[in-house]
Amino acid sequence: MLQRPLVVLLATALLIPLACTDSPTETLLEPVEPSAAVVKAPGLTVMSQNMYLGANIDLLLAASTPQEFAVVFQQLQTSNAEGFGRAQKLAMQILEEAPHFVGLQEVTRYTFTFPAPVGTQTMDFLSILKAYLDYFYSIGATPYMWNPIRHDLAASAPIILPGLPVITYTDGDAILVRNDVQILEAPTLVKFDVFETFSLAGYDLDMRRGYLAVTAEVDGQTIRFANTHLEVQRFGDTQTAQIEQLIEELDEATLPVVLVGDFNSAANHDAAPEEKSPAYHMLRKAGFSDLWLRERKSVTGYTCCQGPDLTNPISELSQRLDLIMVRYGKAGFGGQSKVEIIGEEVSDRFPVLDKDGNPVVTLWPSDHAGVVATLWPAPGIFKKW
Repeated sequence: MLQRPLVVLLATALLIPLACTDSPTETLLEPVEPSAAVVKAPGLTVMSQNMYLGANIDLLLAASTPQEFAVVFQQLQTSNAEGFGRAQKLAMQILEEAPHFVGLQEVTRYTFTFPAPVGTQTMDFLSILKAYLDYFYSIGATPYMWNPIRHDLAASAPIILPGLPVITYTDGDAILVRNDVQILEAPTLVKFDVFETFSLAGYDLDMRRGYLAVTAEVDGQTIRFANTHLEVQRFGDTQTAQIEQLIEELDEATLPVVLVGDFNSAANHDAAPEEKSPAYHMLRKAGFSDLWLRERKSVTGYTCCQGPDLTNPISELSQRLDLIMVRYGKAGFGGQSKVEIIGEEVSDRFPVLDKDGNPVVTLWPSDHAGVVATLWPAPGIFKKW
């Protein structure tokens, strides 16, 4: 099914969102909780990363001339080509952190069907990322190979622009699981009951967001890892219904839950009112600890958003949308943890090179920074409640 509105919303999610209903004086500091000594173990490491669509896709789909199309198509090729591009940079960040689980959002696939003799060209973000992970580490040489669990949250249909290539676009999420992690059961895929539907050129457009979850064992400890990407703030009622469903379903888990994702709900005091929404505080009230606040006691940790073309020389991050939320038991979190933002420093920008090795443009790895955390639970915390 045609996905144009989904692209438009993701590209403009933070430009026209719903005003926040939270009180401006509500504290964001995490309550003091009992500490526990860090054990002499590597801990459980998790990561969240929005990969980004790769360009201002709204402009691509609004193109009315081959020249307008070519500008944005070139931007897509530049930022996602199978050369020294964003996928390689993201792969290097993943391998450096070596998380047991990675939650990915905006895991996009494009297919462009050109007239003969060009034919079809495909950009599949997950396949390109996996190729780079395979390239840097061979099977048997390291445990840091990855088992992707992919879910396309919405079906796609051709987008037909007169005189231009036929475009098929699909957006989704994915979980990467490190090879030394034992997956205990088939992954769970849930589409939210409430979603946005649009009509464009005779198409009914259902934007079926949802979440992925997997139960796995790490070093003898069993964990439920979930990854989501909520609707944007502009559609506040829909986002609230989605977070309500997510909380209700995760409440059924009889295991510790680590929830990551792009929640599209600013968790920092200094975010603009229209960038906030109730979803973040609903998670907090449901017993999920925000690891960034728990460890850093800070409302910074911005993760969104860089410019649409990723070329801004100074970081434009101003919202904390990408979170790692943990519920280890009915009493909340128990144990120690550490958390950091990655991909947010100017030094993380990288040059895209042409075939002769000359820099063409310098880009951020994504319009979102990533979040990485390592958890050391208190003794016995992984037992069923």
